[in-house]
Amino acid sequence: TKPTTTTTTTKSTTTTTTTKSTTTTTTTKSTTTTTTTKSTTTTTTTKPTTTTTTTKPTTTTTTTKPTTTTTTTKPTTTTTTTKSTTTTTTTKSTTTTTTTKPTTTTTTTKSTTTTTTTKSTTTTTTTKSTTTTTTTKSTTT
Repeated sequence: TKPTTTTTTTKSTTTTTTTKSTTTTTTTKSTTTTTTTKSTTTTTTTKPTTTTTTTKPTTTTTTTKPTTTTTTTKPTTTTTTTKSTTTTTTTKSTTTTTTTKPTTTTTTTKSTTTTTTTKSTTTTTTTKSTTTTTTTKSTTT
């Protein structure tokens, strides 16, 4: 078979894309905000109060028990010699007993009443009205 030659030719292609210039304009108008708070008055009144405290009478009784004290002295002998005479003195033992009788002490406190009264008080608070104005200027982008 004879040799065959195939020739393919592609032409050059040119693609042109054109975007037109675009302009975007944004304008925000100026805004004014005014806020007004009205004046307020607050009045607080506390009513008078009375507090009464009463203590009941109290009785305290104290009793001391009887006590016995016993003191005993031992016998003592004293010898005194003067030249020709000798004297001997002996004291016998002695016991002393003391007894205290029981005693009762009663103390009574009378009842007491204390009254405290607080007067009524009135408090008034007034806040004045305030006005706030905020203005934002117009901007163009």
